[in-house]
Amino acid sequence: MMNRPEVANPFSAADPISDLALVVEGKKLHVHKMILATSSPVFKAMFFPESSTDCKGKDAATELPLPGKNYDDVVNFLLQLYPKYNITSRITDKNLEEVMALADEYQVDFVLDKCEEFIQLSLSEELTVDKKLKYLWLCVTHRRRKYRDSIVVYIIDENLKDLRRSRYFWLLPKAEQNFIIRKRCEDLDDLQASVASFIPMIHAAFSEDERPCPCADEFGRRTQPEDQNRLCRHCISSVASAKFNMFP
Repeated sequence: MMNRPEVANPFSAADPISDLALVVEGKKLHVHKMILATSSPVFKAMFFPESSTDCKGKDAATELPLPGKNYDDVVNFLLQLYPKYNITSRITDKNLEEVMALADEYQVDFVLDKCEEFIQLSLSEELTVDKKLKYLWLCVTHRRRKYRDSIVVYIIDENLKDLRRSRYFWLLPKAEQNFIIRKRCEDLDDLQASVASFIPMIHAAFSEDERPCPCADEFGRRTQPEDQNRLCRHCISSVASAKFNMFP
């Protein structure tokens, strides 16, 4: 298993005004309650209860254990909360999932916005099917709907079999899975209609007797003028078969 890259950590030592230590995996991260509270309504409720009208009522605890959290993930999250660090601390594919999870848990909307913007910018790059589905799963899981439709546009161009091979497809809610399949089928229907509209013209262009369909078993039934623009059942099936081949 690959080790995570080491995270630059300005919270490992206390400074003159730090007033809280987050305890993660037995190690302390020295932070400032006011910064956490102004960034997160969850932290605000912990440190400054609504019943308190001034700072005298704030939580006097000097340590706050965060059981079940990963130390580096919390450091990456804290870097996004501090104005002096969040400009240079980038969201990347390596920390996106964990930062989004913590930002959602502690209701830090501006960090979630930053993660969502990273996803949107990443869509302009060459992405694997798995990566596209991961981005959709993250947005759906953390209720970030702003770019959801943009991501789906990139996904529905993919082969359905490839989509179903990704674990992120199966992590999506059933409603999202069905939405993707429905949009994929609608795209195929649009393609079928578009291709079908050109088939008579193509046949006419290449047919010596200018009949719109060269299929011999259909000629005998096309005796009326209004029948000349109909597509033969073979042409229709050749287009429609693409839709059925999408499913295993």
